[in-house]
Amino acid sequence: MATPAQNPEIQLGFGARPQGNAVALFGADIFVVGADEHSDIQQSLYSTDLGFASTTLGNKSSWSNSRLTLPNGFAPQTKGGCALAIQSGEVPALYLFWNQPDLWKESNNAGVMVSSLTSVTPPGSSSAPTDWLAGFVLCDENNLPFALQDGASISAVSLGSQAFLVGMVQPFPIENGKLMDFAMVGVYYVADQQPTKTITSSAGVFGSWPARNGSSTARSAAEIGALLPPVAGRSGISLGNRIGLAIVPQVSDADSSNNLALDMVTVLTLTMADANGSNKASFQVALTWPLDDNGSPAAGQPALAWSSPVATKSPLTVLPDPAGRIIACGSSVTNEKNLSKALLFETFSTYGPLAYASQYTVTASSADTSTPASMLFIVDTTNPAQSTPEPNADGTGNMTTTSYQLLQLLFYGGTTAAQVQPYGTAEVISNYANISLYSPTVGPAVVVTGIIEGPIPLPVSNIIGWQFESTTNDLGSVIYGTSQEKKEQGEQSWNLGGTLTTNGKIGAEVGDESFGEGGGAGMAWDASASGGYVKTWSTSTSSTLTQPLQQPATASVDKGSMIGNGIVPYGTVFAASGSVSITNLRFLDANKNVISDGTQNATISAPQAPIFAVTNPSTGQSNGYDYVPFMVTPGDLMTYTIDGTRSDSTPCGINATMAALTKGAITDYFDSVIWPAAFDFGAAAGEQSQKYLNFSWTLGGVTGSAFTGLQTSMHNGSWNVGGSVALGFYWDAKAGVPLIGGVSSSGSVMLGVKGGYSSTTIDTKTAQWGVSLQPFSATPPWGPPNWGNLPDSAKLAIDPAWASSVIASYRFALLLLPDPQPGDASGLSPGYWVQELITYGNSNATTANPSAFLPNNIDPGSGSWKIVYVVLEIRTYEDMNNNTYTYRYTDPNGRFT
Repeated sequence: MATPAQNPEIQLGFGARPQGNAVALFGADIFVVGADEHSDIQQSLYSTDLGFASTTLGNKSSWSNSRLTLPNGFAPQTKGGCALAIQSGEVPALYLFWNQPDLWKESNNAGVMVSSLTSVTPPGSSSAPTDWLAGFVLCDENNLPFALQDGASISAVSLGSQAFLVGMVQPFPIENGKLMDFAMVGVYYVADQQPTKTITSSAGVFGSWPARNGSSTARSAAEIGALLPPVAGRSGISLGNRIGLAIVPQVSDADSSNNLALDMVTVLTLTMADANGSNKASFQVALTWPLDDNGSPAAGQPALAWSSPVATKSPLTVLPDPAGRIIACGSSVTNEKNLSKALLFETFSTYGPLAYASQYTVTASSADTSTPASMLFIVDTTNPAQSTPEPNADGTGNMTTTSYQLLQLLFYGGTTAAQVQPYGTAEVISNYANISLYSPTVGPAVVVTGIIEGPIPLPVSNIIGWQFESTTNDLGSVIYGTSQEKKEQGEQSWNLGGTLTTNGKIGAEVGDESFGEGGGAGMAWDASASGGYVKTWSTSTSSTLTQPLQQPATASVDKGSMIGNGIVPYGTVFAASGSVSITNLRFLDANKNVISDGTQNATISAPQAPIFAVTNPSTGQSNGYDYVPFMVTPGDLMTYTIDGTRSDSTPCGINATMAALTKGAITDYFDSVIWPAAFDFGAAAGEQSQKYLNFSWTLGGVTGSAFTGLQTSMHNGSWNVGGSVALGFYWDAKAGVPLIGGVSSSGSVMLGVKGGYSSTTIDTKTAQWGVSLQPFSATPPWGPPNWGNLPDSAKLAIDPAWASSVIASYRFALLLLPDPQPGDASGLSPGYWVQELITYGNSNATTANPSAFLPNNIDPGSGSWKIVYVVLEIRTYEDMNNNTYTYRYTDPNGRFT
C-alpha cells in the first residue's frame, strides 16, 4: 500500500452526488455510496490492494461504478444522505440505510429502508457487487414505519456484532399543528429483523425491522437549544435534516469494576430564532449521551460538549480517528472568505469527557459547496517499520516497536473529489512489560492447565500379593498433548482489548479472545470493535512447543520383596505459572505530536484519547501435582461406575459420590454434568459421533482407543482474571513503572475481561494433538497383572478368595471434558472443573500416604480440561464361570453400545 508523498485533489469522475456519500471500508474494498441528481443511489468500489497514490485513485478504471439494486430489480433512491455501517462478527456484513422517497403514496412521505451484503463481487468483474440482500423497512418500537420528509438524511453507527444506532431528524406537531424538529435515535438489534412480518409499500413488499423496545430517544430543537447558553429572545426552532453519530468508549465511573462504558456523540446544526421566527442564528453543537448495557441512550440525559456559530456551508460529519478522538468535518468555511475552498476539521479529545481540542483546515478547491464531506481512516499494515529489540520496561525480556502509517481519505464536493492526507503514525510496542499473578499468602500463583481424575481404573485385587519384577510399575499412562502447536491470532484490533484510562481508572481486556466480539461482556466491549475505529490491525503467528502431559497408574510394591500392596492413589493437576505480556500503543499525529502514549504516565502526558494497550496471557511449562481424587477411589473399580452398588446394596458409583459431596444438589452427575460436557471424538475426526474412548481388558489381551488428527477446535482453558483479583489475588505491579496504558502502577492492577474470561492456552486445532493410554515402551500397553497364567494353587496362595475378587475382564470409557464455554452444550461456566477441584480436591487428601493436598497457590480464575473414567463392565473369575457380571451398566440411552 503506497503512501503518497503529496496529496493533490483527485477528481473521481462519479458525476453529481449532491447529498454527498457514505463511505466504508469493508474487507479489502472501499465503498462510496450516494444518490445522483436523479435521486438514484449509486455505488463505487475501490480495492485497497491498488494502493493510495493519486494516479491510481484518479484512474477511472480503478473504480467499479453501478446503480445499486436489490433482489427483484428494486433500485433504491433517496433525496437525502445515506449511511453505511458494518456489523462485525464471524461473518461481517455491510449495512446501508437510506430514506426512500414516496414510500407511502397515501401520505407522499418517505420511509427509512435498509439492506446489507456479506460478500463482494471478485475483482475484475464487469460490474459492482450485486450481492445486496432484500431490504427491510425500518420501524419504531411499535413496529410502525417512519414517515419522513423526502430530503431527510439517515445516520447509523455500529454497535459491534449485535446492533446499530440509527439517527434521523423528524418534524412532529407540538401545538396547534405547529411542527418542531426532533433528533431521534433508536437501537436496532440484528436479531430483531422480521423478514416474514412484511410491510407493503409503493416500492414493494419488505420485511420489517423494529427498534428494540425502550431503546429510542427523541429530543426537540427546543430541548437541545435549552442546553446552550441562553440568548435573549431566542429559542431552538430547527435542526436541519442531518444528525451525525459516533460512539466513544469510556471507563465507567459508576463503580470500581472498571467496566467499559459507551457514550454516544451527536453533532447537529441548531437554528435559533425569536418568537416570530426571525432574527435567526445557527450553531453547530456536539452532545454526549451515556448508553446503557443494551446500547440505548433512552435512559440518559444529553450533555452539551461544544457549541459554535455555524462555520461551514455543509453540515458536519463525524467519525472517530484511529487514536479514538472524535473528528468533525465540514465543507466551505463561511467565516473566512479566503478559506471558502477548504475543509474544516474540529477535533475533540476523548480522554475523559468529550472536550473540544483544536481546529484545522485542508485546502480543497471542490469544497466550496453545501454538500457534506465524508471521511475514512486507513492503517497501512503492508509497510510496517520495526525497531531493533531492546530491553523492556521491567527487565523481563525485550520489546520491539512496530510503526504503521495512518492515512485519512476525504470525499467531498458535489461531483465527489478526494484527497489522501497523511494522518500520523501508530506505534505498537510489543512486550513492553510483563506482570505475574500472585496469591495473597504464598507468592506466585499457578494456572491450572489440566486435570486427570485418578489413575486409570485398575483393580487393586489383581495387584495385592502379585510378584512384580521392578519397584516401578506403570500399569497405564494417559498421554495428553501435542508435539507442536501453531496458532494464528488472526485479525487483531488494538481498540479491542484495549486498556482505556479515565481519571486514573483502568479497564482492560486480557487475551486473544479480546480480539473477538463482546458477547457476554455486554454492548460496550462489542461496540468498541466497530464503532468507527479501524478494525484490522495485523496478523501474527506463533509456535509453541508443548510437552505431552502424562499421568501414570503405578502399582505400589514392597521395596524389598517387590510384592504388590496397592495402587498409588493419586490423580494429577497440571499447572503452570501465568503471566501477562503488555503491549502498549502510541499514536502520533502527522506533525509527530503525541495523541496518546501507553508508555507515558497519563497524569503528566495530557493524552487526547483513551490510552490503549493489548494484553496477552501466557503460561509456562506445566508441572504435575498429585492430589487424591474426590470422585473415585483408585483401585476400587466399583467407584468408577456410574450407578454401581455394593453387595449390601449401598450405592458407590460416581453419581452417589457426587450426590454426597454436593449435599444432594447433583444426584445424576453423569447425565447432567459429565455427558453434556464430553468432547465428541467422533465428530472431531469427521466421523460418527462418539464422546468417549473405549478400553477393555481381558485374560486374552487388551483393546483400546487413541485419538489424533483433530479437525475441529478443542477449548483447552480459560482465565477469569477478574475473578482471581476479586478473591484477593494481585499482579506484581512494579512501583514506578508504567506497565499498562500510561498508568504508573503500584499495588494492585484490576483487569476486567470479556464475559469474565479470556483464553490462555488457545483453542487447539492441530493434527498432532491427541489423547492415548499407554506406558512408554511397554507390552502389553496397559492393564493390571493377568492371573490367567497362574495355576489355581498359586492363586489360592495369594488370595484365598481369588475367584470372587480377582478381575478377569473389565471395560471402561475415557471421557475428555474441555473447559466449558458460554453457550455450549454443557451449560456450565468456564473454569467449572477448576472450581470443582478447589471445592472438593482436598476431600480425601489425608487418606493417602503421604497425604496429597492441592497447591495452595492455584489461581481460582483459571479453567482447564479434565479427563474422567467410567467403568462399564466388571467380571471376576467366578463371573466368567457363571456367565454373570459383578457390574454391567444398563446403558438406557445406548451411549456405549
